[in-house]
Amino acid sequence: MERPIFQPVGTPVEELDTPALVLDLEVMERNIETVHSYFRQADAKVRPHVASHQCPRIAQRQLAAGGTVEGIGVATAGEAEGFSNAGFTDILVANQIVTRPKIRRLCALAAHSHVTVAVDNPRNVDDLSAEAVTAGVILDVLVEVEAGSGRCGVPPGTAALELARAVERSPGIAFAGLMAIPPAAPLQREENGETTLPDQAALESETHRRLQPVLDTRELIESDGLPVRVVSVGGTHNYDIAGRISGVTEVQAGSYPLMDFSYCRLRAEFNPAVKVLAQVIS
Repeated sequence: MERPIFQPVGTPVEELDTPALVLDLEVMERNIETVHSYFRQADAKVRPHVASHQCPRIAQRQLAAGGTVEGIGVATAGEAEGFSNAGFTDILVANQIVTRPKIRRLCALAAHSHVTVAVDNPRNVDDLSAEAVTAGVILDVLVEVEAGSGRCGVPPGTAALELARAVERSPGIAFAGLMAIPPAAPLQREENGETTLPDQAALESETHRRLQPVLDTRELIESDGLPVRVVSVGGTHNYDIAGRISGVTEVQAGSYPLMDFSYCRLRAEFNPAVKVLAQVIS
């Protein structure tokens, strides 16, 4: 295994050994400003999901840009630990953490940070509760509602209400609200077999179609007497659409600082900030 070679920020590109991952800070800053300038004026705020870059220094720039919930989102217990060690104190694990050792690790973080985790299963609720009580901490919990991604989550409506009730009556954990990650609008297939990306109208329509059942579920839960403080939804592909929907409190967006080819085609206001520098040898 080769030893990685690190060069200081600002090293001229022609002096870098290859292959090298090269970050254009000016492009990244423009991407960040595009998203955060929107949320500085919006009622909903952005929660940067940092799994795409896993870099505390980039996450610090995101929070410093304003318009945030003053916290971040991660995908795993390990990411939560890494960012907590880097000084981040409000962390949403936008995923289900189901094994006892990982739940214990989350509870250890909750002793000095505000930790929130998603659930979609009553057994997981019981396990989180038991470990939190043992550790003497409180974990905030978001019930994940399935919004079309086919990944995780309970169906909207009664199933989500029942799980919220289970969280609320369990010691050591507190019901904070709902989470839903809707997919991007599907690609359109043309007669010649080529595919085209959805336009803004299609993104608008798909986002509202996917999120309306989540908002209806919020009303159902609140009518049952449980306050829903958080409705955490969305992504880079629909950050501005989800951000202006009444009832949404925060938008999870992750890809926008660095971007990728598909998202740059979908959202032309962004540019790729990272490239791989390589050398042709023959």
